[in-house]
Amino acid sequence: MYEAFRDAAGGGLAGRLQLVALPACALTTPKIDACREQTAVATDNLLQSGLLRGQVMVAPDPAGGASGRSSGVEDLEPVVYAVASGTEGPDGDFGATAIAPTGDWTVGIGSGDFTWSEPLPAVPLPQGGSGSAPALSYSSGSVDGRTTNENPQASWAGLGWDVSTGSITQAFESCDASAEACYYTGTGRYSIVLNGQASDLVAVAGQTDQYRLRDDPGWQVQHITTLTPPTPSAWIVTSPDGTRSYFGWADASTQSVSERPVQNATGGLDTVPWRWALSHTRDTSD
Repeated sequence: MYEAFRDAAGGGLAGRLQLVALPACALTTPKIDACREQTAVATDNLLQSGLLRGQVMVAPDPAGGASGRSSGVEDLEPVVYAVASGTEGPDGDFGATAIAPTGDWTVGIGSGDFTWSEPLPAVPLPQGGSGSAPALSYSSGSVDGRTTNENPQASWAGLGWDVSTGSITQAFESCDASAEACYYTGTGRYSIVLNGQASDLVAVAGQTDQYRLRDDPGWQVQHITTLTPPTPSAWIVTSPDGTRSYFGWADASTQSVSERPVQNATGGLDTVPWRWALSHTRDTSD
């Protein structure tokens, strides 16, 4: 019976309980790995009554004489039976998900930000064409950054997760005396997600419009601020093979720039871009 502790933990514990067999040394030397090896026993879990039922082999008591023995049972090695939780039950599978070798993860040494990127199946391209690979991306830093002046809602992919073909995002800080967003002092803070890469952008020394990735794959990132509406600013990312990715080249068809109000130096509000989505790409054949 496990009724007394069926709710001792979450994750549908009661439904995952099962009988297991361990070597007898589990009682005397449990720190030895071999003594903790569990062998699952076929178990019927009667949830409503809080009862586990299974068939086990029990060696006879040597003091009981030969009358209590059956053929082969007297040769059994001593074992210990216990109740343990498995990974699956009626409420689902709670086992650890295998980390796919196609995924890419990093941890920022200075910030502690954990990022993960899992490529998704690529969209078929036209003959001779090129494009970026969509990816499911996660950033723990994006969760930490959800303050009162930001939209606290998770994306449809989940809290900290995002799915896009690529984007460049500008971060803002909280203002001292209001709930508005303010610019960071000095250089703007930007990050990029493209082709399975998720990284902060670092300004190139001595340049006002050139950036590189913190985990630099050799991309050249240029921020263009001299355009005219409907494209007040945009980005071009050039990879080592010459492919160019254009972010925020807005028109009625792409709608690739997202804007938000930000408090300026005089206390007023400016409506400025905060995310530039990937508009299009051009390879060396274009």
